[in-house]
Amino acid sequence: MRGIIRRTIYEIDRRGGLLVARERRVPRQGPSLQRTLVVDASAVDLRADDDRAGCAVAAVDELLGGNLALYGGAVSSIGWPPRWHVDPTTGRTLPDDVHWSTLSDASMGIDVKDAWEVGRMGWLATCARALVIADDDRAAESMWEAIEDFALRNPPFLGIHWMNGQEVALRGIALLFAGGVLEPHPSTTERRRSTLDDLVATSVARVRMTLGYAASQRNNHYLVEAAFLWSAAAISPGLPRGQQIERIAGRALREAVVDQFGGDGSYAQHSFTYQRLALHALLWVRFVAERTGHPLPCDLGSTFANNVRLLGSLMDESTGRLPNLGSNDGALVFRLTGHPIGDFRPLLAHAAAAAGMQSPLPAGTWDEEAQWFGLQPSASETFTAPDPPTGPSAYHVFQGPASRAMLRAGPLRHRLSHADQLHLDVWIGGQNVAMDLGTYRYTAPTPWQNALAADVVHNVPLPSGASQARRRGRFFWLDWPEPTVVARAEDGDAHVVIVELTMPNAPSVTVRRLVAQHGDRYVVADLLRPSAGTVRWNLPDGTTFTRIGDVLIAEGDRFIGQFFGGAETTYRNGPASRDDPTSGWASPTYATLEPVAVVQVGCANDGTAVAVFAPTGESLLDASDVQQWRSVVVAGTSEAARHAVSTPGGQDPLE
Repeated sequence: MRGIIRRTIYEIDRRGGLLVARERRVPRQGPSLQRTLVVDASAVDLRADDDRAGCAVAAVDELLGGNLALYGGAVSSIGWPPRWHVDPTTGRTLPDDVHWSTLSDASMGIDVKDAWEVGRMGWLATCARALVIADDDRAAESMWEAIEDFALRNPPFLGIHWMNGQEVALRGIALLFAGGVLEPHPSTTERRRSTLDDLVATSVARVRMTLGYAASQRNNHYLVEAAFLWSAAAISPGLPRGQQIERIAGRALREAVVDQFGGDGSYAQHSFTYQRLALHALLWVRFVAERTGHPLPCDLGSTFANNVRLLGSLMDESTGRLPNLGSNDGALVFRLTGHPIGDFRPLLAHAAAAAGMQSPLPAGTWDEEAQWFGLQPSASETFTAPDPPTGPSAYHVFQGPASRAMLRAGPLRHRLSHADQLHLDVWIGGQNVAMDLGTYRYTAPTPWQNALAADVVHNVPLPSGASQARRRGRFFWLDWPEPTVVARAEDGDAHVVIVELTMPNAPSVTVRRLVAQHGDRYVVADLLRPSAGTVRWNLPDGTTFTRIGDVLIAEGDRFIGQFFGGAETTYRNGPASRDDPTSGWASPTYATLEPVAVVQVGCANDGTAVAVFAPTGESLLDASDVQQWRSVVVAGTSEAARHAVSTPGGQDPLE
């Protein structure tokens, strides 16, 4: 109800012209903010690393050549200084002279996020790295050139780059960080300081006016916007009504942190990409508080620690990758290492250092991000996956000697971003062998409007004629399906969990999933009631398949899989037919597609299907083994689960 009230107030203000009236009272040339933040980069002990310095300079060369890897993926031409009002994907010219409240991404007919990615100015960190690591003075001049050009070509409150409060806040954080890096540099003049101050002050005014709307969303918009407002006020003693803004933003941050972060390390939007975005905003707040002497508006130590435990328990140590869970729009606030966008090791090391805990990672180039913020991670000798936080959780984590898996199964405190309950991600030997497909695009020609959010493209049981959530528009799900944990058991290194979900739009339809792990082998048994339906699996592209009767065997680079179901089990590599054009694709980062293999396991007559994943070379299950697992999932009791992990005679419980 509070969210509805906040949204209603915003709509009244927007449609009634009150936002425009307030903006007219904002000074077009703000006073000197007297910014106090200086980013002391002396802790970035990387100057002697010639390879890294060369890479940092090469990245700036690419940027000044007018090229930017959007969302860390495909390179697009953006020009230099960037063409702020040209869509880098289609080349279309975008509005720059109308009030932001009259614009919408739907009416423009393009994915405005591509232009916003340029306007966020996250790439200022690329220039900062070259300046600090390689002593490249050209990078400092380029940073000022871009800031001055943006201020000139984006008058306050006009055009696409003032449309979204979160985008303004993300750019504001990037500008404050860049200003702190540039402050002691000879290229910084009073005129340039004034340009930056005016841009920050205008951004504060824009974000402050719609903070209530951000609050109504209960997601990273609210947290990021509050983080920007608080940090801008803390850094800038000359900010008009700065103390009032700091109090309002501090209260908003306290509300957002309590609401959005769970004790199990989970985040409100059920997305690891958005979780990183929110954590970066809070790590920025911690840094500003430390450097300015302002007290933190809320305690963040336990939040950082819980997130390190959950994310670390799911991380692939060789790549830093996590399951591609939920919405993935390529958001990355601080790109302060040479690591790819999908590598979460810089965040993990940074958050662990901020929490005052030992990093689960050994020392490495991923420590650079923390060093920019005056922290030196306490490294482990080797990677040690932490135990996930205890207690009820939306994530069930399985860890083997060379593998890990994650089962998605409620409870929920926030609305889903993807219909992915009961989804299972499996990683063996550093390879994501059963994967979440990501997002691709929120706005695109049919059929790609956030198409990868639906349950039909996740690794889940799919009963005929029933869905786990009803969808309205691109982002909104009407149902919050919450699976129930009906049984769990552990014995040594064997671990079994059984969960059950009732379809909200078909109460007579239920699905039950058993996940059993022993060493690096995973058995998944599904039961659908009534018995009609399939179970979907997304596997690496190039997987080879062999059918032996009703059993399908899949082999990849490092894994082997078995699928037991009905005779209608199908498989393919790459995209599907015209009837199902979004199937067979994965999106590792926003706006990027890669092919995958897809298996649809038809249920047997009793409504069961069984899948097995193991490293290449391990023995396979036979028919009697499979029948035992079918019996366990049908029983669905704690007694059956305990029996499955404690067979007499000390035998391998999964053999």
